[in-house]
Amino acid sequence: MKRSVIHVNAAAFPIQIERLKNRKLQKRPLVIAPPDDRAVIYMLSDEARQVGIRPGMPVSAARKYCRDVVVLPPNEPLYYRVASEMNRILEQFSPVIEPVQQGHTFMDVTGTQRLFGGAVDSGYRAQQEVEKRFQLDLRVGVGTNKLVSKLAADAAASKDLKNVEPGAEADFVAPFQVHLLPLVTRKVQAQLSDLNIHRVRELAQVSLADLTTFFGRPGIQLYDFARGIDSRPVLPPTRIPAIVEMKLLDQDTNDLGILQAILLVLVESAVRQLRQNKWVAKKIRLFVRHSDYKDQTADGRFSAPAAVETEIFPVASQLLDQALRRRVRVRQLAIKLWGLQPRSNQLSFFQPVEPAKPQKLLSAMEKIRQRFGNDAIQFARTMTLGDAILEAENTSLDFDAERANRA
Repeated sequence: MKRSVIHVNAAAFPIQIERLKNRKLQKRPLVIAPPDDRAVIYMLSDEARQVGIRPGMPVSAARKYCRDVVVLPPNEPLYYRVASEMNRILEQFSPVIEPVQQGHTFMDVTGTQRLFGGAVDSGYRAQQEVEKRFQLDLRVGVGTNKLVSKLAADAAASKDLKNVEPGAEADFVAPFQVHLLPLVTRKVQAQLSDLNIHRVRELAQVSLADLTTFFGRPGIQLYDFARGIDSRPVLPPTRIPAIVEMKLLDQDTNDLGILQAILLVLVESAVRQLRQNKWVAKKIRLFVRHSDYKDQTADGRFSAPAAVETEIFPVASQLLDQALRRRVRVRQLAIKLWGLQPRSNQLSFFQPVEPAKPQKLLSAMEKIRQRFGNDAIQFARTMTLGDAILEAENTSLDFDAERANRA
């Protein structure tokens, strides 16, 4: 049976979401970047690209190219919610979907003809359902594998579907530039450029022996990609149980005291879920996103399965120190507890051991929160978080006022 793979592409996904929120932004040069002239742009509209603005450019430089450019801070929680709803709609048409990033999803519809018709019919119906729900500009590609379907979606016109018939894969991929192929990093692209290879058709003329000599084992995949062959399966997201807590900071900062306090709030929220589900965690991952949208992660493992703040927070704090290797302010913090397993309820044969004071304290705090709410009692470090943020904001306002007076 020939595979049938669909790629749904909501180009410039954050730009589309912001324009749906505010119709006045239609047709205006728009960029997504943190509210700081030194911050770099990570998403932009076609109108902004036409005046010379590029991703990675500082906001201050973008304003020189276009004084009327609209700069909006990223709204990650909103983008995440819309992307999740979009994928729920797509799940109605395929039992196997693979979200690769927000607004970009693969669907394997092999063998679903009796339910929704052929792959083209499924693609059109999925496109119409998402556009009806969110008014998103979707481009859909249909092919026999992930590579062809993605390139087809890239080549499709706005709100259109492009189908590549079986047997036409090699001719279809031939005109594309090589940097659009999987595995072609900047380093590989530079090596191919040294060999005067810029298009896929030129790569297809290189023998398998030469490609493996130049690139080793990845040369085999490059050989297949150049002919429109891609054996990679569509893989749904893993369903391994995990607890994820994240916080988008109201104001970017590199103040370690504020970051530690926010981290403790995240740990408390995650531990609350552990207790509710009667789980313990074996591993933890810390995620840090800086103001320039460069990410850092750090992984840790508990010496024994953990389920209380006093066991989890020290490890999380060490991971935070490992992740903060740059002098750039932090915009987002997140933790992930995984390796979850049910808490052991085995009773001891001997006299039960009296719980230690920290366990007594945490148990008492949990009872107070269950009765009066989560904010009824807090650790001192988290209670000072609000004062620290307010002090930082006041300092920033004083500095801005002083700078204005000098001007």
